[in-house]
Amino acid sequence: MINADSGFHSKQTLDELKARGVEAYVADRDMRQRDEAFDRRDRHKTRHRQERQREASKAFPPEPVIVSLKDFVFEPLAGTCQCPAGPYTANA
Repeated sequence: MINADSGFHSKQTLDELKARGVEAYVADRDMRQRDEAFDRRDRHKTRHRQERQREASKAFPPEPVIVSLKDFVFEPLAGTCQCPAGPYTANA
C-alpha cells in the first residue's frame, strides 16, 4: 500500500500505479473540498491570520542607538559601569 499527497496526483501516476497493480491512496487537490470533516477549515486560517496581525501590531523594539565609551559612567568603588540605557554591568 502506498500513500501519497496531492502533489503526486496526476493521470500519469495513477495509470502507472494501476498498470503495476500497486494498491495506493493518492490524495487529489479537491479532496478537502468534498470531505465534510473539512467544512470549517477556513476558521483556522482566520484565527492564525488574526494572531499574526496581533503580533505584527506590537511595538517593535526601538531603533538601536549608537553610544560611545564616553557615554558610559564608571563606578570605581562598585567596579561597575553604567550603560546610558540604565542597567549596570559588572566590571569584566
